[in-house]
Amino acid sequence: MYKIKILKNEIETHGASFETMELANAWLDQGKLIEWWGKPEQIELDLDGVPTGNVIPAEYTVIIEDITAQIEKEKALEKSKLALALGADLVAEIRLININKNMSAETYLALIQDQSLAAIERLLWVGSFETAKAYIQGYTGPYYSEEEKTYIVNLIDAALLKTI
Repeated sequence: MYKIKILKNEIETHGASFETMELANAWLDQGKLIEWWGKPEQIELDLDGVPTGNVIPAEYTVIIEDITAQIEKEKALEKSKLALALGADLVAEIRLININKNMSAETYLALIQDQSLAAIERLLWVGSFETAKAYIQGYTGPYYSEEEKTYIVNLIDAALLKTI
C-alpha cells in the first residue's frame, strides 16, 4: 500500500493511497500531465528557446510512503481488539452458566479456585480461543457437564470464525 502526498509551499494540497506502486505512478503521471498541482520541474530557456543550463524547480513536492507495514499493524491491532472483546463475551456467557446453577457459596468458592478453570478464563480474556477450547474439552472437573462444555466450545468456535 502506498500513500502519496503532494506538497505546495510545504502544505499538503493533494493526496491518495494505492494498493500498488504501479497505480500510484499512473495517478502521479496523470496529475503531472495535466498539471494538477502546478508546473513540474523545467529546463530554463532563453528568449531564443535555447536551454540556459538552469533548472526551474517544480511548484510542488511529491512524497511517496510505503504504508504496507502500518496498514498490516492496524489490521492486526483491530483483530486483537476483536479477540479481546469476544473473549470478554465468552467469559460473560460462562458467568451466566455459573449464575444459573444457584451454587452454594462453598461450591462457588471452589469453582473460582479451580486452577484449570482459572487458566481457561485467562485464555478467554486474552483471546487465546484455540488453547481455551482444548482446555475446556479436556476438563474433567465437577463444575461443567458435557452439555455445558459442548455449549462453551460452540461459542468459542463462533468466536474463532469472527476472528478469521
